[in-house]
Amino acid sequence: MVLNMSPATLKPPPAKKAPAPIKHVDSGKHAHYKDAIDEVFGVLSMASVMIGWKADAGAFAVYGSHCSEEIASVADEYEQVGNAVDYLAKGSIWLGLAAALMPLGMQLAVNHGLIPEKRLQNAGVHSKQSLEDIIEIQLAEREAAIIRERAQSQKRLHDLRAEVNQYIDELQVTSDESN
Repeated sequence: MVLNMSPATLKPPPAKKAPAPIKHVDSGKHAHYKDAIDEVFGVLSMASVMIGWKADAGAFAVYGSHCSEEIASVADEYEQVGNAVDYLAKGSIWLGLAAALMPLGMQLAVNHGLIPEKRLQNAGVHSKQSLEDIIEIQLAEREAAIIRERAQSQKRLHDLRAEVNQYIDELQVTSDESN
């Protein structure tokens, strides 16, 4: 059988109607939704670093902002999604607190040998020795400032006493001359 390829037999497929463009409606809470989701991704990213899942932390860092934007847009249009994000936002007070305390907790865990330092180096955690050095420097700076201040005070006191003695000597000379 030979296929008939003449133009009369080849018809384009029927035209499909283009879907109507999605109209995003800003409920006035878009920024609120985006911030709440960003905070969740931030905490997930930190937790990923903490347990050694650096690729996941990178995924949250690379894709999180775009995902938050889209989730916020869906939350603007769909009340159920908005309610779920609001629920997360109420919990975001606690997520914010957890995010603020997590680096401190990770640092303390490293300081006391509970988590290997190398595992958290990329999470901004310092070596125990570097923190000890920082404190030693601060203490030495404070001690030097106190000693410097004391030396300046003693010099000022010495200078004032010399000035007073000079005035006393001048008064005595003036008194002796008038007698």
